[in-house]
Amino acid sequence: MKNLKLPALTATLLLTATFTGAQAQTGQQVLNPDNANVYFLVDTGRAGAVDLFVDGQKVVAHALATDTPTLLTLTPGNHDILVKTSYDGVTIAQNTVDVATNENYALAFGNDDSAVDYDLTFMSGSHTIQQYLNGE
Repeated sequence: MKNLKLPALTATLLLTATFTGAQAQTGQQVLNPDNANVYFLVDTGRAGAVDLFVDGQKVVAHALATDTPTLLTLTPGNHDILVKTSYDGVTIAQNTVDVATNENYALAFGNDDSAVDYDLTFMSGSHTIQQYLNGE
């Protein structure tokens, strides 16, 4: 019976270390200090997937409101952003964003329940982004 306690204790310690390590890695991480990190989040109350284009290139396909935010790395400077419906490719939102080296941003595609049009909101500031990603 004594031999069973040691493996159980070892397993418990390994699980504790794994979860502790995972918690320490949550939150915003700068993946490439030469680029900007941009979190793309779809937050609409309407059904349907969208595609995200940056400077004419599709970078996210079939994004839904139920998806976790997608982390993009962009080179510093201005970028043209388009959001199109995945079904028929109709442009439903667009914006130009200016990003800086080693900074974090969020690009939120959403709508107000009372509005017909969609919004493409660009925000910066680590605290603001963390609140938005957490749904606050």
